[in-house]
Amino acid sequence: MVQRVLGAEKQEPFRIKQSELTFDRMLGEGSFGEVWAGLLRKLEVVAIKKIRMSKISDACIEDFRAECEIMAQLRHPNLVLFHGA
Repeated sequence: MVQRVLGAEKQEPFRIKQSELTFDRMLGEGSFGEVWAGLLRKLEVVAIKKIRMSKISDACIEDFRAECEIMAQLRHPNLVLFHGA
């Protein structure tokens, strides 16, 4: 599933392995997935967006990839820091 979203052919610099995430509790859900509180690399508290792959089209996957590329570059005190996908 992750390879379908992020692409097996190239490794984006923002790519995080699922084994690096620990899911704690679900915070909410929407039509495309869920948001969880958890840990990144067992150290940092993070929000995790978990996408339901059965609910999205290839166009949505490309939009998500483009959003990740943009968010990986953003740094501002009023924005939540993007760690990866």
